[in-house]
Amino acid sequence: NLYQEGISTILATPSGARPSWLAKKYPSVLRTNERGEKEFFGGRHNHCFTSKEYRRLVHDYDKALALAFKGNKAILLYHISNELQAECFCPLCQEAFRTFLKNKYKSIENLNKAWYSAFWSKDYFSFEDILPPSPLGENSNNGLTLDWKRFVSYQNLDFYLDEVKAIKEVDNNAKFTTNFMYFFPLINYFDFKDYIDVASWDNYPLWHKYKQEESETALSTSFFHDLIYSVKNKPFLTMESTPDQTNWQDICKLKKPGMLELSSLNAVAHGSCSVQYFQWRKSLGGPEQFHGAVVNHQSDNKARTFLEVKQLGQKLETLSYLAPLKKESKCAIIYDWENRWALDISKGPRNADKGYHQEVVSHYKALRENGVEVTVLDSTASFEGFKVIVAPMLFMFRKKIEVKLEEFVKNGGILVMTYHSGIVDENMNAFREYNPKGLTDVLGIRREEIDPLYDDETKHIISLREDLPGTSASLYSEVITPSTATALSLYDEDYYKGRIAVSQNTYFKGSSYYFATHVTSSYYKAFYKNILPEELMLDMKLEEGVFVSKKGKHLIYQNFNDKTVSCSYFDLKPWETLIL
Repeated sequence: NLYQEGISTILATPSGARPSWLAKKYPSVLRTNERGEKEFFGGRHNHCFTSKEYRRLVHDYDKALALAFKGNKAILLYHISNELQAECFCPLCQEAFRTFLKNKYKSIENLNKAWYSAFWSKDYFSFEDILPPSPLGENSNNGLTLDWKRFVSYQNLDFYLDEVKAIKEVDNNAKFTTNFMYFFPLINYFDFKDYIDVASWDNYPLWHKYKQEESETALSTSFFHDLIYSVKNKPFLTMESTPDQTNWQDICKLKKPGMLELSSLNAVAHGSCSVQYFQWRKSLGGPEQFHGAVVNHQSDNKARTFLEVKQLGQKLETLSYLAPLKKESKCAIIYDWENRWALDISKGPRNADKGYHQEVVSHYKALRENGVEVTVLDSTASFEGFKVIVAPMLFMFRKKIEVKLEEFVKNGGILVMTYHSGIVDENMNAFREYNPKGLTDVLGIRREEIDPLYDDETKHIISLREDLPGTSASLYSEVITPSTATALSLYDEDYYKGRIAVSQNTYFKGSSYYFATHVTSSYYKAFYKNILPEELMLDMKLEEGVFVSKKGKHLIYQNFNDKTVSCSYFDLKPWETLIL
């Protein structure tokens, strides 16, 4: 009936939540926590991903589902499970982890060497001795913890592939996705890129934060839109969003009039080919009974939310030409999940907040404020076709990325790198070479020391160019020594007064820049305005809180201010989206 009215279906498999009888009949499906405690039935996403019994039951159900709907034209694709993020420490998962390690290292000697296990007398004498990291046992071995995180991501992917296999046994032409969730840590989304037909995610930013500009929320959300687009390098699906409010954030702010359209079109501007909601009708009970929905408890078709959804749907219909258009970008920023894991695991120099996400988004913000389209890359991706690579806080170098970066700059590319980069290898063992490893000639500097700063501590920085403002250092202050690099800005206090804070260097046909510290947003914005090729930036002034995106030949301007702002050629009303 829906299909006859022009509504297609993305059909989800039910593995994300299981009935209580199944847990009682098959205890192996119950998850075990990191303290070795078998969990009771409850909640959802509460199953062991390794359990053969659960996999068999899910396989049988998925196959039956595919048989029931085989050939149904209404189905666009299958949505595997829901919000995959699982970690289980049961004996089955322990054994699967050991198998994962055996396949990777081949011998226990290789594993001990990779993990630097001799420190603190942590050598293993058999793979059977290895347990997952736990507060009850070993949780200080960096290599163990990093490989466990890799295993967890792998096991989630393997579970997903089991479900795909079940459906393909019935319909080999079926298409698949699974919905990702913002920056949740357990899964490396780039691991899935070759196994999904389209990327999708659940978009739940908190708008109208107290004493924070809407543009800050817009930037962090836009960054994730761009990351999800980059997983497949093509338009993605906004699988879930709320038309008004969630019910699980600390303060579940209601979207003000106009924010539904602005935030939804922001997803479209960054490559989404859908705007979908959880949920259609508010549940009368259960954990999400007060979560936003298109239809409220009273089924009121005159309610503001319902009318705004209806109005947005009509607008999206007129904008359908945007959906298949691809984005083009010559500037890439590296966000690497394994690097993030390594930073989270490492001890020192800062432990309270490593600042990785903050550093990446700070550079992204400056690029977007200059009207630059940005691709978000995993560090293993190809750099072909890009003119600018930004690599913030790339603590862990893997897959010989230093070789790729050198070639990139040597052949005319622009590289921007920051403090705390090129410190450890893929096993989290420190490099003996000067840091950033393999790039000291490319950058024209080497790192000597790093001084972590308290959260409210800053150091003044002076700039040596009129087009760069004075600024302040925060989070970290690296002491670097130049070889061929020249200074753009200098520290102006503490024992490193007069040392370089931001440098530039020429290397063969290209150029490189290095930030030895985290600086203010005004500095990042001015910096990129001065170093980027003109063809990458928009030829007009953008007011604060106004961003522009390009899809095909169309420019999409969005005003995230609650007031009218004047751009070079037109005015934008509060929360207005203008498509040219």
